Amino acid sequence: MGKTHIDPVSVRRQIMVDWQYEIGSWSCETFPESTQESVIEHIQDEVNKELVPDCDPEELADVVILILGLAHRRKINLFDAIIEKFEINRKRKWGPKNSRGFQEHLPEVPRND
Repeated sequence: MGKTHIDPVSVRRQIMVDWQYEIGSWSCETFPESTQESVIEHIQDEVNKELVPDCDPEELADVVILILGLAHRRKINLFDAIIEKFEINRKRKWGPKNSRGFQEHLPEVPRND
């Protein structure tokens, strides 16, 4: 009898979908009056007030929890969105560090086929 092939991407996808559902459901039940706008404001506050000074792992986790809750509310499969966006980012060309300390992708040059 042959070995069963387990696709690691499918396993990761299922874990992320389950995790997003658990966190998102908890968020909707715990904070039923939250809106997309209020969650985004909360994310911005967490990043600006808590992460900037010392990048505390628990505060970083709060940001991820808020993002997963927002994705759940919007019915976005965040795992698939991350995979798709990461593939785009891998193919991009990146400019030098800007005055704010990070690199941005260079504009894509239209191809003349």
